[in-house]
Amino acid sequence: MVAQGGQVPLEDDSTFRLCPEAGDYLLWIRCTEPLCDSPQFTFTDFWEFREGDKLLITNRVDDYPATVEQMEEGGPNLWKALPGDRLAWVGWRAGRPTLVALFNCLREVYVYGEPGSATVDSITGFGAPTGEATPEVHSLWMVGYDAAVAWGIPRSWKPPGTV
Repeated sequence: MVAQGGQVPLEDDSTFRLCPEAGDYLLWIRCTEPLCDSPQFTFTDFWEFREGDKLLITNRVDDYPATVEQMEEGGPNLWKALPGDRLAWVGWRAGRPTLVALFNCLREVYVYGEPGSATVDSITGFGAPTGEATPEVHSLWMVGYDAAVAWGIPRSWKPPGTV
């Protein structure tokens, strides 16, 4: 799949296996009001990655790390992103806040984080912040948020809680 204008579309039968660096973040950004004059976006959640963490973004059933039923139940390291959602992967590169990748969810996808170490704490606390959000961290998040919002109104959108 090819990125178009910085956009990586998540369509049918998409799978990405990624290895973020320690200190990177994945921001889940949702358009909550796409039909108003000024579309509204919000942070739905975020993960802060640690050394060895892995990331799977997929809607290909053969690539699910668990059964469909377990995927639907969710968990601390599993999100179900909806059409219209955007996933911004940001991190520090060459000492600067950088947008590493920006994913546009055109279909429902599961976002699964796998901890680098398989302990109870690393699984239940996956993606939890390691410290307070400093002004530097906020500036990093804004790089991803601003890029997600710059795409404008989602072409496909599904409100949360619909079937």
